[in-house]
Amino acid sequence: MRINREFILKIAIFFGCITLDQVSKHSVESLSILNSSLPSFVFFEAHRNPGFIFQTLSDVSVMARVVFTTSLFALLAFAYFIIQNLLSNPLKMLRFSLTLLLASIAGNSIDRTLLGGAIDFICLRMGADLVYFNLADGMMWIATSLTVFSLIRDRDLIWHPDSSRKTLLINRGLQLRIAIFTTSIVFFAFLVLTIFSFTFLTHVLHQDTRDAGLAYLIGISPLLLLFLSVTFFLSIVFSHRIAGPIHAFRKFVNGLSESSEQRLVLRKSDEHKELEELAEKLRKILQSDL
Repeated sequence: MRINREFILKIAIFFGCITLDQVSKHSVESLSILNSSLPSFVFFEAHRNPGFIFQTLSDVSVMARVVFTTSLFALLAFAYFIIQNLLSNPLKMLRFSLTLLLASIAGNSIDRTLLGGAIDFICLRMGADLVYFNLADGMMWIATSLTVFSLIRDRDLIWHPDSSRKTLLINRGLQLRIAIFTTSIVFFAFLVLTIFSFTFLTHVLHQDTRDAGLAYLIGISPLLLLFLSVTFFLSIVFSHRIAGPIHAFRKFVNGLSESSEQRLVLRKSDEHKELEELAEKLRKILQSDL
């Protein structure tokens, strides 16, 4: 059995970052001993952030934030696995930066799910203001920077300009059926999750019913539209890898009547690589008969 070293490394990065983040948050008392030796503008002090970035949604109920956080992380994890599957093999920096980004989000999501808020402990004094953050926040900024850098540096590898086809819809009927089917699965899964979460908030807990339910629906609705759009587009992209080689092979066969010297060369990201070998065999058979 062949071991995928890249997969093992991504798993190590993911769980290693989460472990480091959680251990640091539970070691604030030990870290605070170092405050006397640190510059005056930085110190360690535990601070619970009940909201999200810049303490948004901090006024809604705890359960609304918990359910919203869990749903959001599940959707981001879903997007992560789709993107990882669609990326070409040479894009290792982008793969690892996205893994680090997901791990940093998971670190704070664990706090919000179990404790009702993220634990910030690194404090920067900026004049009269205090800015709190944690290790997961720092990793998130690093991962975001690496992701943006990779998108700019490796843009030619991402979009394959030298081997790109003129349109994504090579086989319109097949690709649209795959996209609609995949998007429908995501929609109904999302719908079940939304109904369950909304019912749990408004009828099981019997607390802050209107605020909790409204906050959840307001937060989840744009995510639903975003994920349905992304799923539909990525389904078209992924199905292009299946329909494209078949389209190229059809053109190859039709072109054999004009020239037996042509060859079928598929893109690196295409499926059905065996068609190249089959095309070569067909070409040699045609040459031997001439």
